[in-house]
Amino acid sequence: MPPSSSSSPSDQLAAERADVPRVAPAATPRAPGTFGRFLHDAMAALHREHPQAWAGVCKALRSRRVTLRVDAEIVPLRFGAEQVAFTPFAPAAHVELATDRPTIHALVDGELSLESAVRHNRLRLSGAPADLIRFHEGLLCWLHGAVRSPSFPALLAGFRQTEGDA
Repeated sequence: MPPSSSSSPSDQLAAERADVPRVAPAATPRAPGTFGRFLHDAMAALHREHPQAWAGVCKALRSRRVTLRVDAEIVPLRFGAEQVAFTPFAPAAHVELATDRPTIHALVDGELSLESAVRHNRLRLSGAPADLIRFHEGLLCWLHGAVRSPSFPALLAGFRQTEGDA
């Protein structure tokens, strides 16, 4: 299942039946250029274009809460067996990641390794070791699918172009 938001059970069922990703506005503003919007669109593309990678992400992070902080934006996520929910608030997470847009761009462009970003405090991870291992497994599945999904170059380009607007 694609990304969804936390809402009433009947709303969730309707969204699942329609296979339409839903995002909670408080957690992920729909404004173009936000990291949350990019992530939502990228997850929907991964689900659609590389279902094996999507399944790997969900399997690795099942029953985990992850909070991503990019600059001042906070994107709380809750992973299920086949879906991820963008939650409207950030309860205690199993894994927290904090970074900024320039670091994301440097990582995507191959100018910076994940190890170097962590070592130089440009990307901060926190969580129990077992949860961080599962996060790493999910991230590898994500990346494996992202590089093979036709929509990702355009999504990244859109994220870059709106950097000043976010």
